[in-house]
Amino acid sequence: MTCLYFLRLRDLLEKLQLQRKELVLCGPHSQPLFAVTRAGFLDRIGFENVCGDMEASLARARQILDQKKNKKIIDSKNAVANLFKSEP
Repeated sequence: MTCLYFLRLRDLLEKLQLQRKELVLCGPHSQPLFAVTRAGFLDRIGFENVCGDMEASLARARQILDQKKNKKIIDSKNAVANLFKSEP
């Protein structure tokens, strides 16, 4: 893997993180996966976001969406609760 590959991967990760999105890798071959791990990108991507096949990748994507949906619901409930706490 070239340095350019890692620079592009880093740029992609930064853009996704700014948008509060995640990268899910589907079925990476062993050599690129080893290089990504050795370079420290696996820690940034998250081991749970490296999937062996398309089915597992789609399941992970659904899990991420569900987590974000649940977080929004909890955040909304907390915001409403905080409104009532601040009233005299």
